[in-house]
This record gives sequence, C-alpha cells and structure tokens, in this order.
Amino acid sequence: MKSVHVSTVPERSCAPEWFLNAPAKGGVRLPAPFLKWAGGKQWVAGEIAKALPKSSGTYFEPFLGGGALFFAYRPTKAVLSDSNSELIDTYSAVRDNPSGVL
Repeated sequence: MKSVHVSTVPERSCAPEWFLNAPAKGGVRLPAPFLKWAGGKQWVAGEIAKALPKSSGTYFEPFLGGGALFFAYRPTKAVLSDSNSELIDTYSAVRDNPSGVL
C-alpha cells in the first residue's frame, strides 16, 4: 500500500481550473475529485462527511480511489493511501505541482 501525506487541500490560488470543479461555497470554488473511480462515493460523500466528527487530528483514507470522501470532508491534515501506486503518484503530482500536471 502506498500513501501520500497532505497538509492542506490546495487553495484556489495554486490549483488549476480543471481541479476546481466543485460547487462554489461562499464565492470560492473548492477542489473536488478529478478522477472517476469504480465504486466511487461521490454521490454520497457529502452525507458521509456530515456524519463524521470534526477533528483537528489527521484523517486516514486507506482506499482513496477518486477521493470523493476526502474532498467532501476537507481535512486539514490527511494520509491518503491506495494499493494502486500509480494513483498515489498522480495525487502526489497534483499536490506538489498542480499546474505542471496539465
């Protein structure tokens, strides 16, 4: 299993437009899943995120896939994991150089 550590979700200033496809909240478009994934939870992620406790700790996602729950929950610190190392490499590239991924 490969992991990527995330300290914050990218803000609008550093995220490319294709990454900011979520509905606006308070006039700011937030990062959202940029991959479709088999078994994805995008349609229910908002409801799951509302049920999770707000925490200042680290969020651990063992089955990242498209990341719908991660993006809906918006933790300040996270460890995102998946058995697909190429998927984690993609998230690492987006984290480290979102404009360069284009």
